[in-house]
Amino acid sequence: MEPFVPSEYQKEIYKFVTDDQGSAVVIAVAGSGKTTTLLEALKLIPQHESVQLFAFNRAIADELRSRIPRYLSHIRANTFHSSGYRAICRHLGLKNIETNSQKLRKLYRAKFGWAERPYEGPVCQLVSLGKGKGIGALFPDDESHWRDLIRHHDLDLQSDDKVGIRLARTLLEASNLAAENEYSIDFDDQLYLPCLWDLPLDQSYWVMVDEAQDTNAIRRAFLKRSCLPGGRALMVGDPAQAIYGFSGASWDAIELLKREWQAKELPLSVSYRCPKSVVALAQTLVPYLECPEDAPDGSVRHERPSDVLQTLTKSDCVLCRNNAPLVALAYDCLARGIACQILGKDIGKGLSSLVSKMGAKDVDDLRTRLGVYLDGEIPKLLAKDEHAKAERLRDKVSCLETIISNLDQDCYTLTGLGVVLDSLFGDELGDRLTLSTVHKAKGKEWPTVAILAPELMPAYWARQPWEQQQERNVQYVAWTRAKQTLIFLVDSHKPLWEEEEEEVTDESLAGDRESSSRGGSQPE
Repeated sequence: MEPFVPSEYQKEIYKFVTDDQGSAVVIAVAGSGKTTTLLEALKLIPQHESVQLFAFNRAIADELRSRIPRYLSHIRANTFHSSGYRAICRHLGLKNIETNSQKLRKLYRAKFGWAERPYEGPVCQLVSLGKGKGIGALFPDDESHWRDLIRHHDLDLQSDDKVGIRLARTLLEASNLAAENEYSIDFDDQLYLPCLWDLPLDQSYWVMVDEAQDTNAIRRAFLKRSCLPGGRALMVGDPAQAIYGFSGASWDAIELLKREWQAKELPLSVSYRCPKSVVALAQTLVPYLECPEDAPDGSVRHERPSDVLQTLTKSDCVLCRNNAPLVALAYDCLARGIACQILGKDIGKGLSSLVSKMGAKDVDDLRTRLGVYLDGEIPKLLAKDEHAKAERLRDKVSCLETIISNLDQDCYTLTGLGVVLDSLFGDELGDRLTLSTVHKAKGKEWPTVAILAPELMPAYWARQPWEQQQERNVQYVAWTRAKQTLIFLVDSHKPLWEEEEEEVTDESLAGDRESSSRGGSQPE
């Protein structure tokens, strides 16, 4: 193995760790080697300075632990949730507690009657978002905070926010009591309850966090409470890769962290993943993205799908903004003898939930009910200017219609449909061509990435400024998954940005991101 040679940007980060004071936010572009940078920074911290490195899921935490040398015993790598879970177990005097993913729905049905049943889905979502925001834990349970969440996330509360807020407050109170008295907790509780109950957390002199752009208010408070008085923080993220605002992450998390910690900003701007041609394209969205001089040229092409499919391998990926085009492509691939899988087992479960919600007696009845449901819901959503929800519903129904249309006669049952949903969607990579939404592909990379239906990015329904910015970020994330070749699957070979303005304008392609100069390192 070649010795590690830090870049100029990395040297500045390491100098901050060893010689400076206070905290810093590292702006790490796609493929800049942020994980390598973090791991090398850990080696510079003396043994008497304890360190907690927070990851966003167990798989990443496990990988980080495996890469931290054993002699660095003063360093712990874990998830936010595992740390919170330990604090709750200590508080309740238990060795372990089973996490109940259906806690809110079960409490809702036990607490409310049939008159409130139409509110169940959005109210449970509202309470989950409320926990992430820290309502009742970080600040008082004020009606204005609930209204802000409803407006920000376009929640459908049957045009009656007051009823929705009343139900949400009651459900949150019931959830907190169930945790204290019945030891019933869900995933959100693992971060919310330690802040609500003011529990002592495992503290260290250094706290570090990867993917800082995806934090919400409760995670940021958790990070603060995990740091010893006078301690320091190193937070790594990329505002241009913030794409989870719809699930509760703060769209401006990086700026909030800088302000809350009075943190210095340090650049990590060189992408070691992408070839020069891809970097040049991505710079239309992120001007401060840089490319090493010795990077390969690579290629950005525009091809017809039929010309490309047979050339893709199991090491490559097809990305799309929405799921429905991927489902249609999956059947096209299967017809051509190309083994493929759509990334995201939870997507299949979501479609199964919609099937169950319809209460159909057979597949034909399901098709009818889906059509009636879509025709009834879309006008209501559009009338309330909830375009994002309308698009998600269309996408789900379109997925199911495509799958049903391709069911074999032997599988033309609701049970058979369930089996197909289980087999079509999965979380394993490598044994077949990967089809994925951009959100599912974040943090991953492939030699060749093909963009299916590129006209879907940025999404036409994005109205609020934060939504428009996140949609530009989705484009950036999609393009920067490619290590060698980026292919736009279009009906003609003409680049999208050279089409007529009514198709895709320069403004929608490049956005209005401010030009700035920032800076980078080795691959993630």
